[in-house]
Amino acid sequence: MSLSIIEINDFFPPNIKAFYTTRVGGYSSSPYSTFNLAENVGDDPISVEKNRNKLLKRLKLRAVWLEQTHGNEICDIDTLFELADKKFKFKTPVADSSITSVKNHGAVIMTADCLPVLVSSFHGEVIGAIHCGWRGLTNGIIESFFINFFKKLEQKTKKGDVFIWLGPCISKECYMIDPELKNQFIKHKIEFETAFTSSGKRIFMDIKQIAMIQIRTVLESYEHQAQFHVDDLCTYRNNELFFSYRRENVTGRQASLIFKNKT
Repeated sequence: MSLSIIEINDFFPPNIKAFYTTRVGGYSSSPYSTFNLAENVGDDPISVEKNRNKLLKRLKLRAVWLEQTHGNEICDIDTLFELADKKFKFKTPVADSSITSVKNHGAVIMTADCLPVLVSSFHGEVIGAIHCGWRGLTNGIIESFFINFFKKLEQKTKKGDVFIWLGPCISKECYMIDPELKNQFIKHKIEFETAFTSSGKRIFMDIKQIAMIQIRTVLESYEHQAQFHVDDLCTYRNNELFFSYRRENVTGRQASLIFKNKT
């Protein structure tokens, strides 16, 4: 589509569209240059609105933006619109993931080193998006999302494969952490130890592997199989394409989104 808005091709069901954005091609000025989509990072609100409008106009959909807090709250977009007024006005949901089963309602999350995860059921009956930072992963965002996802899916279809896309995030080689965080994960599940490596006194974490372990655990508990697509682009290293909080601290956010374009 463009270098600003990149389509995820040949993975999700035919009735599902999914995209992620980059930092280029928008209206924001430095340090948010230029396609920042977050309202809460200090950018000019008018620039953010123009960037969001550009994205949604290009994709021809209605999206629900979240106030992300690194927690485990889920926004059911269908319920949100059912409770909204006639002009579909509602307060920004406080959540770190969202799900929907309605055509042209986009599930969107924003990141700048955290891991974006997009999910679809086998025939696209239910879709969703998850924001996975280390806090969200320790707070149970993966399990919370799939509990709600499968509950909604059970109302519509029998079991089938789930399509799961893991998007650009900070790579293991660039993600140095404190020993306390490693211990926190390993105390919860010894299998997480494989997601960490050491170089001298430095410890590095693979956030994708942590998420994959959690996803596979919850899929097994629900007796579901999944097809995975993993994008290996590193947000920290690719400063031309992506915002990175670790690299720049004061910076913008890119988005990952999924929607149903036909039933």
